[in-house]
Amino acid sequence: MSLLGAQLVLLLLLLLVVVPPPAALAWPGPGSPVGPAKTLLLIQPESTEPLPAKGAQGCYFGGRFYTLEDTWHPDLGEPFGIMHCVMCTCEPQRNRRGKPAGKVTCKNIKHSCPKLPCADAIVLPGQCCKSCPKDLIFSINYERLSQPIRVHFLEPDGTVLFEHPIQQGTVFQDGMICGMWRNLQKASIRLLKVDQMRITLITQTHPAGEVHGQIVKHRALFAETFSAILTSVDPTHLNMGGIAMLTLSDTENNLHFVLVTKGFLASADKKSDRIPLRVQILHQDNVLRQVLANVTLQDPDFAEVLMELGSQEMRWLAQGQLRMTAEVESGVRRKLAGHIAIRRSCDTIQSVLCGANALIPTHTGAVGSAKVVLHENGTWEYQIQVAGTGSEVIGVTLETKPRRRNKRSILYDMTHSYRDGTASGSWTQASGRDAHMLLQNELFLNVATKDFEDGELRGQINSMLYNGRLARYQEFPILLAGQFVSPAVHTGSAGRAWVSLDSHCHLHYEIVVAGLGRADDGTVSAHLHGFAELGEIHETSLPEHRRLLRSFYGTEAQGVVKDLDAELLRHLAQGTAFLQVSTKANPQGEIRGKVHVDFKLQVGGMRRNTAVVSKYLKGRHPGDLPSAASKTLEKSSSLLSDMMQADGPRACKFGRQWYMHNERWHPTVPPFGEMKCITCWCLSGETHCERQECSPTTCSKEGKKGDSCCTQCQASEILREEAQGTFEGVTKHSWRH
Repeated sequence: MSLLGAQLVLLLLLLLVVVPPPAALAWPGPGSPVGPAKTLLLIQPESTEPLPAKGAQGCYFGGRFYTLEDTWHPDLGEPFGIMHCVMCTCEPQRNRRGKPAGKVTCKNIKHSCPKLPCADAIVLPGQCCKSCPKDLIFSINYERLSQPIRVHFLEPDGTVLFEHPIQQGTVFQDGMICGMWRNLQKASIRLLKVDQMRITLITQTHPAGEVHGQIVKHRALFAETFSAILTSVDPTHLNMGGIAMLTLSDTENNLHFVLVTKGFLASADKKSDRIPLRVQILHQDNVLRQVLANVTLQDPDFAEVLMELGSQEMRWLAQGQLRMTAEVESGVRRKLAGHIAIRRSCDTIQSVLCGANALIPTHTGAVGSAKVVLHENGTWEYQIQVAGTGSEVIGVTLETKPRRRNKRSILYDMTHSYRDGTASGSWTQASGRDAHMLLQNELFLNVATKDFEDGELRGQINSMLYNGRLARYQEFPILLAGQFVSPAVHTGSAGRAWVSLDSHCHLHYEIVVAGLGRADDGTVSAHLHGFAELGEIHETSLPEHRRLLRSFYGTEAQGVVKDLDAELLRHLAQGTAFLQVSTKANPQGEIRGKVHVDFKLQVGGMRRNTAVVSKYLKGRHPGDLPSAASKTLEKSSSLLSDMMQADGPRACKFGRQWYMHNERWHPTVPPFGEMKCITCWCLSGETHCERQECSPTTCSKEGKKGDSCCTQCQASEILREEAQGTFEGVTKHSWRH
């Protein structure tokens, strides 16, 4: 069955994480020049570079002028070229006369490259550090299909390259699949680049695949803010369908769209390849707009602009109340239809609010964090957290970019929903223009206080790429602020982080920061400006209990720590751990947040992280742990006992190990090792054990099978004895510990 079988069109948004696409790619409008988009040069020719102003402070290097605090990779010319592992900085200082001047300092940054989890890491052109093979992020929207259970990526001959299982009850919306294909090989990347890779969705009723299709690139996806999946109106017309990708003009309410179909166009007239096409936009059953055109099989994609949508049409567009139909009457009449809705994505719409990004920059050490969820009916659901402000919050507003310098332009006032550091609610009156600006990263959040009436915190709303981790969709983030450092740091930067433990007791973290760049121009510099570490809140903590997570460039860092010691694990459980980002200006910490990973037992069962702690501590004696953990495990046993005896069915301590309620194990007794004939289990804080005593066998051939305690007859000579006090050859004796 083809991709459009079962009356479904698959909308696949693909992104290789090697070269990120532009944030927005404007479609040609009326009067716009037609032609290839201008490529932005990373380094402009020297002839076009403006000369520095007379008296400007800075540095000259290699015939170029750099302003104070600029960073760059030096270009030594042929045959050396650009030294990507060397970072130069124009550092401010004063000359002998006391006037400001600049001094060039360069350092090797190769030693700061992160450790990679892959064995086949490579150095990409223009990079210093090695990187793992590319990851593929995919988002799939579907309609009129039962719940898929797997996604297959295939070679042209049908060979499965990658299988993505779909978990039931995920946090994403119905009709959408989010996933990652990690560490693509070169051969797979080549197939993607030449549009030769195929994809199929597997369902319970179609184990070989219910829908199939070819993955192709399309430039319209980069600018798309609205979309429609079009399926056949006539249920007898299978193997046909289409998608529409729509966006608005930058300033006018003109709706641009591209219609892509498959199996829909067919010419009945062999003398002419032109096919008449009619596209309509409807509200309920009323036709609002209509376009008539001729298309060809050689160029089946159809693009058009609907001019000057009215205010009511813009509201209907945002609320998903507009419907698009496409119809051809060449030979057999064919008609496709589908609702236009706000573009759905697996990415997170979020913002970090900081003082450095306020219209008038502030340095109070406060922090703000926001998340926005778009629903198909046009409702915006928002959650905003604020902490560390020096005075009362008097306003939380959604704003557009100021039309005049420092003149705010408020789009929606959220102040009524602000209580105790959190603004939470929904907005149902957004227009199509508002949704378009949100998805194009053109909106801002502003927090005003009594001390700063125009805004103490501000942040631009943008999208964070889906990365396969679900913590950001399920939990509130950890706020990182200068006010949380001891002593407090009055900084304009801020951040947030998500921290979670997996089933292997590995700690995953994701950090987003803002405001760590140069304050004079509001940009974030590309040099190494921070490193993150995890440690105890107590300032007297031993150095062994502080873990450097990583040094990082830009505004984001993520990774995993696989060897947490027991002491740091205990602090995570008690909420006495911190996550800290330090900079050159504040090496002892610029922003910090308190970390608490909940390990508590619950009545009727246990949380996943509780089992994680048990798995980590079980079977480990002080001699097996790192030296710092060995010294602290004994002194922390009472605190650890309190943690493990939290509300709910209690855990058990046996020897030097902790076990969860209902957990079973074979005890280890030195020097004999593991006692396989004794089984212990934990029941509401009490340890119970029983010995298995083996009955004599009456067979000629016997032996132990696997990890069993008793000898057994071979299958052909099994003889089961029936004696008082025995059951299948085993006598049970129990005692309590």
